[in-house]
Formats: sequence, C-alpha cells, structure tokens
Amino acid sequence: MRNLVSLQRRVWALEASSQSENRCVAFASIPGDAQVFFLRSSGRIEALQLDEQDAHSPSKDLELFLDLREFVEDDDASAGCWRWMNYVAELGTLVCASTSGALVSVDVDTRDGEEVGNVDSGLRAVAWTSNQEMLALVTGAGSLLVMSNDWEVLHETRSRVLCLRSWSSVPLDKTKRVGAANSVGVKTPSLLR
Repeated sequence: MRNLVSLQRRVWALEASSQSENRCVAFASIPGDAQVFFLRSSGRIEALQLDEQDAHSPSKDLELFLDLREFVEDDDASAGCWRWMNYVAELGTLVCASTSGALVSVDVDTRDGEEVGNVDSGLRAVAWTSNQEMLALVTGAGSLLVMSNDWEVLHETRSRVLCLRSWSSVPLDKTKRVGAANSVGVKTPSLLR
C-alpha cells in the first residue's frame, strides 16, 4: 500500500445551517473534472468549480446547481429528506435518492432531471457497485431491490433482518433505532462479525 501525499490543499467552508432540514448530507465529484457537487437534505444541489488560481484566493461561495424538488411529483413527501447522491460516469448523471423513496437522475451537462422511480415505503439505504452497473436499495418495508443502471429491477427479495455496515449514509443516531448491528442493509455472514 502506498502513502498518499497531498500535492495541493484547498479549503472551502460549507455554510453551516442551523436548520437540520438544510444540512449537507452527501457530495459527489466528476473524476478528472474540477467540479464538486453537494447535496443538502432539503433537495438543493450546490456546485463548486475548482480553478488553478483558487489555491491562492479566498473561499468561493457554492452556487445553486438545481433543486431536486422540481423533478418530484409529490414534493411535500420528499421535502427535507434527501440523503444519497452519486455521480454515475456511464450515464453522465448525478443520481439522488430521498428517504421518502424518490429516485432522481440529473444530467450534469443540461441540468435537467427526471424522477426515475419512487419507492412507496421509502428508502433505508442506497449503494452502487464499484463499477456502477448495479444499484442496491433497501426499502422501508424491508425489501432489497437490485437494479441495473438503466433502472431495470434485476432482483427483489424480502428480508427479516436488515443489517449492513458501511453501505449507507445513515447517521449513527438513526441506526440505533433500526438494528443492533450499527446500520441498515441486508444480513451477510462476513460483514456482521
């Protein structure tokens, strides 16, 4: 294993919000590009464009990229509950999900989004495979859905025990209520020990 060495360091302060419904909950970047996206729990996606001269300049403000609530049919149910975001290189999109079950795909170039699905029982966890060809969703009803990156359901199963470790971005204070294994997901023998 090699030691990582920082060649350049840039610091930007994320705006601290006293409202818990507007805190930053996820971020994503485009590999090889100097753009970073931040998802707030309210559904706002903010972007930061990094430039070479930024290393010696004061902090830049985050710019509003778009608001996910514009693309969700029932935006009352999804307000204040966005939690997951990932950049999917093959699609050229940011894929965002809310705890209420909304799944939205946003084209980064056109800034256009569409709701690709909605899970009625909500979502407890969302994770992509390392090659971003499949997406796993743990629903509020205790089902595991495995989907392809073109939104086709490949597998669905119900599980009585939901316990995954680092699959999701569920805060630890929330996971204590879900299960004793310190998180959310599907029971697998090697991960729980």
